[in-house]
Amino acid sequence: MIAGEFRCAQELRSRVPASTPDAVAWGSLGLVRGLEAYFLILDFVPFADESDALPDVAETAALVAALHKANAAVRDCPTVFGTVLPTYDGIFCHMSGWEPSWTKCFSKLLSRAYHFNCLTNGVDRELQIAYELVQCVVLPRLLGRLESGGHTITPYFIHGDLWEGNIQRHKETGKLYIFDSNGFYAHHEMELACWRTEHHKMHERAFCEAYFAINPPSAPVHEVDDRLKLYALKAYLMYSAHARGHPSRAK
Repeated sequence: MIAGEFRCAQELRSRVPASTPDAVAWGSLGLVRGLEAYFLILDFVPFADESDALPDVAETAALVAALHKANAAVRDCPTVFGTVLPTYDGIFCHMSGWEPSWTKCFSKLLSRAYHFNCLTNGVDRELQIAYELVQCVVLPRLLGRLESGGHTITPYFIHGDLWEGNIQRHKETGKLYIFDSNGFYAHHEMELACWRTEHHKMHERAFCEAYFAINPPSAPVHEVDDRLKLYALKAYLMYSAHARGHPSRAK
């Protein structure tokens, strides 16, 4: 978990160095009170006391678009989807390994989220039927069009958990920072999944619209809203997996 967190921090730093803390080191602390323990050190950044405020829409969109577009300048950027080290969404490993297509990668991502949700909340027959229909019908139809008929997707390193708690402003310079990534190489629209969930404050469509004004959605463009709804399923299921009985599961 700590190794993955460190690697994600390095990936962010290599793309938007002025807008994310530097990853200094990670390693083992040995046994602490009989348990194996590890440490992670990042540069300290003093943030303004704006915990209840939403980040600026235009600034946020510009920063996220810059993160994604910076992939083109990174040497040896992967041409497949996934991650070199396992990454965690909270306590759950949500991504490991590589897949040749985004359709297969997201299918695996959604499968893990559903599995973890069932471990926490038990199996709900209605949800299981809906999940199977999404995996067998909706997902290949909706995402398959992104990678067929002459269309291709370039893997982008995404932050992976861009909710308002991971976007803060520097106390002295006022500069916007992003941090605490659980990222992986994905379809760039996947980054906006958190912005379409009601358990986060950043669910206003203005954030997505401002981002797409800089970095447009993939073709077919008219299906982008459906894709965002699909991607949000992962965010809903993972959030519910961490909070037994949370109404986000019903979403």
